[in-house]
Amino acid sequence: MGVRKRRLPGSDSLPPRVQRDRRRFDGEIPPRLRDWLLRVQRATTVITTVLRMHKDPSRGGEGELVERAKSHDHTLIYDALTHSMQTFAAVHGEIDNWMDAAQPTPTRPGTAEKVLVLESRAKARQSLFVEGDQGI
Repeated sequence: MGVRKRRLPGSDSLPPRVQRDRRRFDGEIPPRLRDWLLRVQRATTVITTVLRMHKDPSRGGEGELVERAKSHDHTLIYDALTHSMQTFAAVHGEIDNWMDAAQPTPTRPGTAEKVLVLESRAKARQSLFVEGDQGI
């Protein structure tokens, strides 16, 4: 078995196991959701990889990350956490923006038109009440 070279957190290439996991998502998942899930999976993989390297650096192969793990470099987990938290924050912000993408409506609360607007927002999985709606 060849020696694996570990990449820095945030690297564009994923470990082979994560590349295989891409096929495990249901084909009916919307592309936007699939992108969010893959980005969260990648960020989680970065942390897991660093934890495994610290636990047993002899299994890590070679490269800068392995050398940092062998020397008990605490900044390695710091870098992995920083990268992952930035990814989580970015995905969270995108989901939040998408959920609040509904346009304000001038229809008055309690009317049949307002109920239809709320129903369409619920079907789209968007926020029901939006800043700028009549009565809010």
